[in-house]
Amino acid sequence: MSKKELIQETALKLFNEKGYNNVSLREIAKEANTTIGNLTYHFPQKEDLLIHIVDELHNNFIEYKDGLHKEELLVHLLNTFVTAEKNEVENSFYYKNIHLISLDSKNLANKNMLFQKDLFDYYVKIFSTLRDEEVLHNLNDQSIQSIVYIIITICAAWLQDNIPYSNEEIPSIRLSQVLNNLIYPYISDDYVEVYYNFVNKN
Repeated sequence: MSKKELIQETALKLFNEKGYNNVSLREIAKEANTTIGNLTYHFPQKEDLLIHIVDELHNNFIEYKDGLHKEELLVHLLNTFVTAEKNEVENSFYYKNIHLISLDSKNLANKNMLFQKDLFDYYVKIFSTLRDEEVLHNLNDQSIQSIVYIIITICAAWLQDNIPYSNEEIPSIRLSQVLNNLIYPYISDDYVEVYYNFVNKN
């Protein structure tokens, strides 16, 4: 692991433990066993570290799969829900405070807006392809857009304190379960077994 990667990994660990606003560059440098000069060589400001972490998160999530069709594309779609769930756990400092962190960083706010647009297009493309290949049924363009809006909204808000997921009076359910259940009614009979095989393994 390079020193830059170690700094990033250390920062992510501390951000998750203490919250982004409660961690200093000096603390990150000490924990990463490096100098503040070396840290600021790679990341001049704490915001640069944050942007790098978020950029990597966004870029790794959206991978267009033009070569996938039917069963493979359905599995890819379902796997994105598991990946989103994993990302939120591993980067909880960010997902719990997206709105507040974005208020302090115009650059991050702009990146989040662009990512939302890319994510919308990404899911619309997948759902439209699955509909055209008759893997999903009872979907028109408007309903696809509505489902995608719901997916993006749920993912963006899932870990924030003011939504039902944080309410101990409500039964706990995983993010991926919610999203799987959301699309289940649209899966054609020929692909229900593929759906259940994936869900049971994850």
